[in-house]
Amino acid sequence: MTLRHRGLVTGCVQTGNDGLSFVDDKKHQTYSLISGSTDLKPGERVELKGNKSKDNAGTETFRASKIVKNLGNCSMQSAVKR
Repeated sequence: MTLRHRGLVTGCVQTGNDGLSFVDDKKHQTYSLISGSTDLKPGERVELKGNKSKDNAGTETFRASKIVKNLGNCSMQSAVKR
């Protein structure tokens, strides 16, 4: 059974095992991003409009339909020191 909720989420795009993932700032929930019409890059902090879902395996997913705001780089990203 798939649960669907529409809404806005703000957080950071990251590279995951199966593609891109998204970490919601408020709930600290990680979603697998489903490829859609948006061009998201790892390390971006964005506000997204789209659909939250849960697949049959219970994995939280998010299909972004629109980038509402690009808020720059994620504060979680730290510079690599050599």
